Amino acid sequence: IPLEEGGHIISAVAAGYKPMEEFVILKRGENISLVKELELITGELIFHDNKNAENADVYVVELGLEVGKVGDVIRLPAGVHTIRIHKDGYRCDSGDMTVEIKRNTLTEMKASMTRLVTCKVSTVNKMEEVRLDGDIIEFQAPVHVFPLEVGREYDLEVSKEGHWPFKTRIKVAPSDTLIDLQRIR
Repeated sequence: IPLEEGGHIISAVAAGYKPMEEFVILKRGENISLVKELELITGELIFHDNKNAENADVYVVELGLEVGKVGDVIRLPAGVHTIRIHKDGYRCDSGDMTVEIKRNTLTEMKASMTRLVTCKVSTVNKMEEVRLDGDIIEFQAPVHVFPLEVGREYDLEVSKEGHWPFKTRIKVAPSDTLIDLQRIR
């Protein structure tokens, strides 16, 4: 940057970084090189296990990165972030969460997860309509797989025009790992 001789305050600012200023004195015809690294402004985040979330992965959605696990103290750039908690076989009860990380501050949050059980429905015919608690499920006959929450009850109905519907009530017990309904006509 061309500058006149004399004293100058050189400053650098960037979102999420501590501003930097330096006073320099230039003599006529003099060139100087100024190299500085800006200090990232960070805060910390910890998720406490409220239910079934122990060792679940913590992701920052906008960065596409896993940044730690539930229970870890995680250092993040200051600012607003979308956080996703993931653990195979579970669903995070709160979905994606938005959190504001403040400079030099520990933000504490709770994570709870619900265990899921796989339900597999196999049919003989191809044009069935499958409903779970009255809502149509995208169904790819002859087999469809979808998750159900442990501890809940569901009404399942499989129907085809011109046929009697198949109806059943599914109770998902804590000991269940797979609910397999085969050859529904």
